[in-house]
Amino acid sequence: MMVIKSKLDTQSFYSKHHSRNMKRLLIFSFTLIVGYIHAQAIISSDVDVSEYPLVSFSLHHPNPDVSENSIQIHQIINNQSILAKDLDVKFSDDVNLVIPENKCVLILFELTFNKQRIEQINTFHSSLQSVLPKIVKKGDEVKICTFSLRDGNSVLLNEVNKDFTDKYELLLRGLKNLNVKETAFTNKNTSDIYASLLDGLEMINNYSSNLPKSIIILSEERNNTFSPENNSDNVIQLARSSKVSINTIKYNRSKFETYADPKLSKSTYGLGYLLSSSDGSMRSVNRKKKKEISKHISNIFNSIPLRSLGKSLDISVVLNDSLLDGKSRIIEITSSDIEKPNKISFKAKGNFIYASFQRYFWIALSTSVIIILLTVYLLYRLFIFLKAKKIERKRKDKELKELQLQQNDQIAGQKQEIQLLKEKEAKVEQEIENLKEAKSVDNKTDSLIKEMLNQGQLPILKYSDSANKEDFIIDKPIFWIGRNEDNDIVISNNNYSKKHFSIFFKKGKYYFKDNNSTNGLKLNGRKLSTGELENGDIIEIARTKFTFIK
Repeated sequence: MMVIKSKLDTQSFYSKHHSRNMKRLLIFSFTLIVGYIHAQAIISSDVDVSEYPLVSFSLHHPNPDVSENSIQIHQIINNQSILAKDLDVKFSDDVNLVIPENKCVLILFELTFNKQRIEQINTFHSSLQSVLPKIVKKGDEVKICTFSLRDGNSVLLNEVNKDFTDKYELLLRGLKNLNVKETAFTNKNTSDIYASLLDGLEMINNYSSNLPKSIIILSEERNNTFSPENNSDNVIQLARSSKVSINTIKYNRSKFETYADPKLSKSTYGLGYLLSSSDGSMRSVNRKKKKEISKHISNIFNSIPLRSLGKSLDISVVLNDSLLDGKSRIIEITSSDIEKPNKISFKAKGNFIYASFQRYFWIALSTSVIIILLTVYLLYRLFIFLKAKKIERKRKDKELKELQLQQNDQIAGQKQEIQLLKEKEAKVEQEIENLKEAKSVDNKTDSLIKEMLNQGQLPILKYSDSANKEDFIIDKPIFWIGRNEDNDIVISNNNYSKKHFSIFFKKGKYYFKDNNSTNGLKLNGRKLSTGELENGDIIEIARTKFTFIK
């Protein structure tokens, strides 16, 4: 957390950054437009019109607390909305419902360096430390951030742990190492509640996860009056469009009860808790409130997966017209929890013929008989024509198939001959190349060995560890040491890589080179990857040594 050298005027600071916040809100507005449909109820089945004018369908509502009596249905007839009276709404018991086992949670912890908030900070902090090991499950994705006021670098959220994790040990370590410095942005008695939630929504939306997402905010819910975000409207819209529930736990100091904002949780389908009132003047942990906080956080964690599924409703309604004409009908679904009515378009049972019989029975019957007789005659003529065409097509298909088989046999034979010639040619070329390469390598190796022998006695590599000692003569221009059996010196030690390093002869000198090994090596106590070897140099790997004697 950055320490500000001089006190700043908070109001002028927020005016300075107001334009930056407006730009961010413009970016958010695109997300709201694209995701607006997610805040609405969704039709989860086709409309059943088998007993029309009684129609039935299933409705998935995003609010898990929706009531049956809050649903209303209107039918649109001649651009007029008419209330359907015979409405039956029931909660659906889906036996195949799959409840997610895990969740993605961002915890926002209000942390201000203010003497009036010491009890609140200590109690929230202690509650998190005691409850997280009990509620964070394997597979969960949890992150904690603190917030107060936006600092001079426009930073509002401070990460307690860097990444979302299911390791409660990492979360506890971050809380243990939490350190708040007094600055012009952390010593106030208020915080940027709504701006913090917008930043938190941006953070959790940018995190890729298929788990149900939720935010828990631990605060006094007393928003800074100078903040550009002075109400929860933008937060609620973004949360609903992003399908992120917001859960609130208000500390509830006795003089600040009126600052509660129940809309935050209710409008985003989360849970909201108001702690028992206290003056908040203690310098230590409030044990009673700690117990409440732990219980509420546990309830929120356990409820997120199920609440993320919303509610499924089975709806039946009798429409205001009974004409079976097969034409489109439009109904609107409204409830106190849906921002915009849902319009459903479907086709009524029947068709033009059904409707004609309903309206003009004898005329429709006579017309139908004439049409049926005419249709039978035309179908008979069509059958004779298609049968002749089918016989002709079979004859042509047979001739074409015989011709294609002959051509395919010829092509297959030619391809086989060409492939055999290519394989013979490739084999000859490979044998010639192998002979050239073997001759070139042998000549170069023989030349280097002669050059090594011309210098006198071949160098020796003395190996030693806690239990063994052994000497090896370096009699090749490239000498490999490692764990694999194909090395010139095989060391059965897990600290060695498969091909750990090599010693090679070049231009009259000996060099060593580390082969990108896991543990590396040291030359005379210095960790190096390559270099020239001198008489008496010591190469160390873990607790083993090689002494180069020239």
